Amino acid sequence: MKKYKEIFNLTHAIYRAANSSSDIKNLISGLLRIIQQAFSLDSCSMVLFYPNKNPFIKGNLKRKNFSLKRGGKTILTKKEREIFKTGRIHFSKKTIVAPLIFINVLGLITLKKTKSKYFEDTERKLLILLIEEISLVVRNFQLYEEHRKTIIGTIRALTQFLNKYSPSSVIHTQLTQKILKELAKIIPLTQQQLTSLEYAALLHDTGKIDIPQTLLKKNTPLSREEIEIIKKHPRKGAEILKNLQALRPVIPIILYHHEKYDGSGYPSGLKKKQIPLEARILSVIDAFDAMFFGRPYKKSLTLEKCIKELEKNKGKQFDPQVVDSFIKVLNTKRIKKYLKGRSQKV
Repeated sequence: MKKYKEIFNLTHAIYRAANSSSDIKNLISGLLRIIQQAFSLDSCSMVLFYPNKNPFIKGNLKRKNFSLKRGGKTILTKKEREIFKTGRIHFSKKTIVAPLIFINVLGLITLKKTKSKYFEDTERKLLILLIEEISLVVRNFQLYEEHRKTIIGTIRALTQFLNKYSPSSVIHTQLTQKILKELAKIIPLTQQQLTSLEYAALLHDTGKIDIPQTLLKKNTPLSREEIEIIKKHPRKGAEILKNLQALRPVIPIILYHHEKYDGSGYPSGLKKKQIPLEARILSVIDAFDAMFFGRPYKKSLTLEKCIKELEKNKGKQFDPQVVDSFIKVLNTKRIKKYLKGRSQKV
């Protein structure tokens, strides 16, 4: 019973590591730490194969130190090159090199014991069971990455078109990514929420594609009727993207990012916690981007004036907690330095 419980716990840990990994580095690091602990290893490594210019990604874990490198066959040991060719597992008293196979060889794992310890027969059998699970996890992650590249390609195509059609609609991508990374340290955000916010920042004004350019580029004040036309763009954006399955989590953010904390926004007049957290965050990012970088119809403001405007609209346009967290991020050295460099180019 103890043996089966151990297998179940390890399998669960492997899938948990895969589901919580945002990139290949985190995946390899997470899996190696599980393997290291399960087999009491001095060191272990994982190599994955990707068919490109530098096809091998190799992660090494020695005690608690993890490193990652990419390259050609030169980063592989003689034994690792042999395993990639034969697809056969190699056993010795202190070392095991096992291929990860899903139709073809996807990669391999190398396990090394400490000087005074050897691999037991039960450990070898356990590893063979786990290798199948790890191979499946790695293949699924590769498929996820391929799918994600397709999504990003679609998003880039849409944003390039939107940028030409309505230049003032695109939020600065690098700034958004940097701010979100810091914001997630203050406001608990899952990787899914962060990814959705990055996509939404790029696509939030997609609905403006359906608005006449003459109206978008108008330099004089808009009439009441024209304002009502502009207000339709969140719903139009959600409508355009609704059939893209991968962007489903992004749609509520796009639909509600013009709602206001006091309920005076559009399109649904939601207020406070009725507005999704991601939409409340994007509302602040969008407003700051417009103030700091300026728009064709509005001059850019200094960082200090932007912060004052955000403070002024707490509890009205913006969620007070989001604003407080956002201002903390703006005042970090890393973000201040970036903004200083960007302000000189505006």
